[in-house]
Amino acid sequence: MADDQGSAPSVPKSVIEVTAFMPEARRDPHPPLKALRENCPVMRDEMAKAWFLTRYGDVRTTVNDRSFIRHPLNAEEGSISRQLVDEENPRRTSILFMDNPDHARVRPPLAKAFYARINKMKDQIEAIVDETIEAAPASGVFDLMEEIAVPIPVTVIARILGVDEERLADFRDCENRRDREERIARRHDDQLGALDRLDDTRRCQRSVRALVAEAVDVVAVLTSHE
Repeated sequence: MADDQGSAPSVPKSVIEVTAFMPEARRDPHPPLKALRENCPVMRDEMAKAWFLTRYGDVRTTVNDRSFIRHPLNAEEGSISRQLVDEENPRRTSILFMDNPDHARVRPPLAKAFYARINKMKDQIEAIVDETIEAAPASGVFDLMEEIAVPIPVTVIARILGVDEERLADFRDCENRRDREERIARRHDDQLGALDRLDDTRRCQRSVRALVAEAVDVVAVLTSHE
């Protein structure tokens, strides 16, 4: 009987091999990811100057460990993360990429205000979830990320920001048409550009300011660029 091991996927040597840049990975990323999980769950990509984790437990532990640096400015020179640095304002970044003590100072009161608003919108959010699931293809065969996992948070965020109902499609389109690689390379410009293309940008900005204002504890400790 012929040995079928030759059909087994090789273990990727670079992060690029499991991204949409590679036709094989774009068609089916699961075989190379499985090969990494089983043979090299913690891979060092010297070209990207990045570590690539593929096991859930490792990822969860790392994400929740605040001792790991997050701010792009503190990342290794020449790394993918370093490309997220805003050249005009190097210290500016998302709260997701703040390092302590800034993260510990800003997030708790802001999260408290955010979740308070979420609780007020509970019925509306549940309706969004139900509508999104019901709109999925009746065949039951579809891309879970494209049809469910991405639309739900994007729609909820749009509602929190006060995007007009007739502009929801535009807001979703601005989010959905950007590939993950584009988000890494042009995160700040794309996000600002997406909002700038909306007629109700000012309303979104007022909603964000109102949300921050609800976090009375955080207003006193925010710096000007934050």
